[in-house]
Amino acid sequence: MVAKSTVSKIWLIGFIVGVCAMMAFHQGSLHILHHHSAKLPALLDIFGRFPRAYDFTPLRANGVPLLAMLGLWGGIWGIMIATLVRLTRIASFDLPLGLLFGAFVITFVETTELPTLLGLPRLPSGNEQTMLRAALLNGAFGFGTAFFLRPFAVRG
Repeated sequence: MVAKSTVSKIWLIGFIVGVCAMMAFHQGSLHILHHHSAKLPALLDIFGRFPRAYDFTPLRANGVPLLAMLGLWGGIWGIMIATLVRLTRIASFDLPLGLLFGAFVITFVETTELPTLLGLPRLPSGNEQTMLRAALLNGAFGFGTAFFLRPFAVRG
């Protein structure tokens, strides 16, 4: 049984680290790829065009800037990754766990289930470039979250 204070610590650290990883790893990777992918035509063939990073454009639904919404979701996903890192108790598996969780679980949820919850259309199944781009960026986010969690005592 995990003490309530430990759970609160994991959730708080997970949220903060998730927001930081979203800004540094997800948006940082997007920034680099947006500005340099044209130099590597193979990247454009596989992933398509990368949108601009650190976008403050207000969302149509609620007027919240996109970057703020990404930070909020980064914090929520950070809590989940921190909890998984705590529960796995395998010392050297945290980085692969974060990478795989981001690339597969987050990408699946954000392209299928989350739009349904928000009343938006699901991503069309024939849009492989968008799925690959999302998996790449979400994998970077998951890896970054696990990386940023390392200095904190969240492992079991």
